[in-house]
Amino acid sequence: MIVTLSGTPGSGKSTVAKNLAHELKYPHLDLGAIRRRLARRQGLTLQAYNRLAEHDPSIDRATDGFQRRIGRTRTNALIEGRMSFHFIPRSLKIFLYASPAVGARRIWRQLQRSSKRNEGSLGSLNEVERAVRQRIRGDRERYWKYYRINPFLKRHYDLFLDTSHLNRYQVFHRVRSFVRRKISAD
Repeated sequence: MIVTLSGTPGSGKSTVAKNLAHELKYPHLDLGAIRRRLARRQGLTLQAYNRLAEHDPSIDRATDGFQRRIGRTRTNALIEGRMSFHFIPRSLKIFLYASPAVGARRIWRQLQRSSKRNEGSLGSLNEVERAVRQRIRGDRERYWKYYRINPFLKRHYDLFLDTSHLNRYQVFHRVRSFVRRKISAD
């Protein structure tokens, strides 16, 4: 089974994806990490790279084709990406939501421990929250412009989970239980 995992910034996607892929022994492909590496190679922050993508569809199209190939060639994988549900329609589609304020707090805590996220110079929690809101707005506009899809709508997903008031263990347990039920039903 291919599981696609999407969500808002700071919703717990990466934590759930890594742990779930490990438990299921599935390959884990993180398109956000790929985008961060591509941005870093160009000397850009993720925010600047996403702004560039708003005017250059080739930036998104490179990963779109990759996702389609994965959907055609793999039987088991966990794909973490904003539009993966669309490019791999036969997948089990999961979306994790966190309010921008909660997502920003989680990202801020992570930035205090590590600079791996390539978020740029965000010097305060307020700046992180503004960046989260801008990223959601930019993604929504870009994906509508290129694909006529709003990836933040519940109707696209088999599971839409609000993680705003859950800890990472609760989120993982709920997602794992859902996926296990679906795997058993197959």
